[in-house]
Amino acid sequence: MTSVVTVRMNTCDRTMRIEASRREDGDLDVRIESDCENGRC
Repeated sequence: MTSVVTVRMNTCDRTMRIEASRREDGDLDVRIESDCENGRC
């Protein structure tokens, strides 16, 4: 099962999308997408 969180930053009008899924061995795969040119807000 994959969990997805979408964050809309009120201070800078940017959006981040975080997706996490659990592998069969118990580890997590995390993917972060952002329209922020700095990669961080």
